[in-house]
Amino acid sequence: MLQLFIERHIAAFVSLFSFHFCFRVLHGNIARREVYLAYVVMRDGEDGEALVKRFQSIIQRSGIMRELRDRRFFRSKGEQTRIDKARAIRRARRRRRRV
Repeated sequence: MLQLFIERHIAAFVSLFSFHFCFRVLHGNIARREVYLAYVVMRDGEDGEALVKRFQSIIQRSGIMRELRDRRFFRSKGEQTRIDKARAIRRARRRRRRV
């Protein structure tokens, strides 16, 4: 019973967040569509909580949630450029601190 509940819960979670389309521009005007699919397979003797935790870590590492958060509202090209520059500056500062 618990196994079935966990499988349904994970299937619902996967269907909500795993199929994520993002469009990236490569070499100027050539656009490519990528599909991100995150899934976990239950291991022998693994309980549901560990499975959900493993799935959440995969989602976190893949950047799907960040992409969803970024695409929640429309951003103009200029606004996106400013945000990207600010992120690059923060990234450069972090790298300088490490060295």
